Amino acid sequence: MFKPWKGTDYGKTQYGKLLIVGESHYDYRDVTDLSNFTKNTLQRMLKERQDVNPFYVKIGEIFNPNDHLEIWSKVAFANAIQHLYPEPRGRITTQQLETVIPALQEYLELTKPAKMIVFSAKVWELGIPDNSPWGDFIETLSDNENKKKGTVLRFKYEGGQCYAIGLHHPSSWNPPFKPEEWRPLVMKFLNKDYAA
Repeated sequence: MFKPWKGTDYGKTQYGKLLIVGESHYDYRDVTDLSNFTKNTLQRMLKERQDVNPFYVKIGEIFNPNDHLEIWSKVAFANAIQHLYPEPRGRITTQQLETVIPALQEYLELTKPAKMIVFSAKVWELGIPDNSPWGDFIETLSDNENKKKGTVLRFKYEGGQCYAIGLHHPSSWNPPFKPEEWRPLVMKFLNKDYAA
């Protein structure tokens, strides 16, 4: 399993304990330490402030359009599919999608988030199918102005629960992912007190 990244300020900012989940890792180098791949990727990105994948840039711009790296020290991050692809947009098999629920369950136990944003429709719709016994439907949140919406589910873990929303992948082309169009829906989700 790819171990999750936890930023140095995780749980200490206005976002509380927020877990961001992507779809999958890919790499064209000879990687040997798969378990620390996620952590090493984020550490290198923040230390060198370069070699930044557009995925991280677009998510970062949702939170701060002027500094796309700022958010990554404030959140936990993991990719749901437990397979390293040799290049982006690799074909995802059913067997690989079956790694999603066990991975997310483990990530929730390790990070104990209050909220989670999954930036992958494939992971959200295929990795956690509607007939899955894991995850209670809460609502569908909408931003009518930008014509964006996302389903909110509640997941339980040892000692707590997490409210999660599934959104499009930042690399999606149809339609193109624009951070400024997704920001209102993300903020609506983050500002909503589901525990009340």
